[in-house]
Amino acid sequence: MKIVGFIGSRRNNGNTATLVDAMLEGAGNEIDTARYILNESQFGGCQGCYTCLEEDRCSIDDQMQDFYEEIKQSDAVIIGSPIYFGHISGQTKLFMDRLFRFTHNPRGRIPNAPKPTIMVLTHGNINDSDYDWHAQNIQQYFTFAGFSVIQIYSVGGCSVSVKPTILTRPQKIETAKALGFKLSEFLTKD
Repeated sequence: MKIVGFIGSRRNNGNTATLVDAMLEGAGNEIDTARYILNESQFGGCQGCYTCLEEDRCSIDDQMQDFYEEIKQSDAVIIGSPIYFGHISGQTKLFMDRLFRFTHNPRGRIPNAPKPTIMVLTHGNINDSDYDWHAQNIQQYFTFAGFSVIQIYSVGGCSVSVKPTILTRPQKIETAKALGFKLSEFLTKD
């Protein structure tokens, strides 16, 4: 079993990364994991060429090709993004746009779809639920692309600072670990 995590923050050890890492850790030692920081990756935006509708491939030869394979070979996915100016990060949006490849061509769909997915959203607002409306929009997109969002973990009060503010809230990290464990149980249930 394998879970792959994609982190849409530029901060390798920030709030979003800390929560995604806690979920991967919570999945346990029996689960293989992989972790990618989208900001450190080399991939461009969807060109709208529709090659993916006609063939089982994307026409852009970049690191997204590796991500497609990771998604195909994984049993579950965790996608984390900070909320900037009321929306997911640009890195996460770019990643989502490139998932269009999985939406229309039956040969290009994700194997074993829908792929169980947890979304992690961090933001500076006080209430965790302030961006639930946005999370629902993102969830619809991922469902369309062949993912099954089984949990949205939205955490408010994550301000930008030198140190991730989430470290002062161990209960949020423990919840993230528990969600990772829940995901691994979901994958290994008979």
